[in-house]
Amino acid sequence: MSLSIEWATKVITIPQSYLTPKGGSIYELDVNAFRLDLKSIEDDAEGMVFLDTHRHNTEVTVGGMTLARVVEIINGYTVTFEDGQYIVNLVGANNNISDVTNLNQVSIRSANSAGMITVVQGSGVTQQDKEDIIGGVWTEEGRGVKLDAVEGQIGDVPAVTWLHDSKGAEVEAINQNLGNHMTNLLEHIRELLDHKTSTAEKLSQIEELIQQIEVTEKPRASFKL
Repeated sequence: MSLSIEWATKVITIPQSYLTPKGGSIYELDVNAFRLDLKSIEDDAEGMVFLDTHRHNTEVTVGGMTLARVVEIINGYTVTFEDGQYIVNLVGANNNISDVTNLNQVSIRSANSAGMITVVQGSGVTQQDKEDIIGGVWTEEGRGVKLDAVEGQIGDVPAVTWLHDSKGAEVEAINQNLGNHMTNLLEHIRELLDHKTSTAEKLSQIEELIQQIEVTEKPRASFKL
């Protein structure tokens, strides 16, 4: 059984198997993934003639902080979770799902907050960043060095951001070490280029350095102010 929409009654049905088990009777609904799946159903030939199921406002960065996305179920649609005695935590976005849920035995936990923000944990280095670094080091001749490409990545590293929760405690953003990681990587690349080793060996050593950064990467998380 998969996520479905009964167009005649405007009921969105979420099976228990669609949710992410978190242990015991607790499950999690990724609201952003949920809205993407809804959009996919709406784009089908059958769904295109009906009104949109939801409104989406994406993440917005203001003053160095990223405000969380918002997903709102609209146009009279309601949500029904497969009946059972279990708990569903709504994560990944502010939303109104609990307001439009058809009641049964399922307990819904919403984490909405006017001050919800999104923080990148770990180094913040993406797979594309790694590929760009390796690709920017060597030209087609295998010897010309494009360190400016790597330096450009370092120059884009944001300053450390401090967040404040509702009790006034300060929480340092998890990605504060990104600048140091990238700077060290660039220094190692320069050192490698000074040694008389083969291109393949240099690229292998550079990849090892990038993997050291990758170890620190973790999934995104949300903090509430």
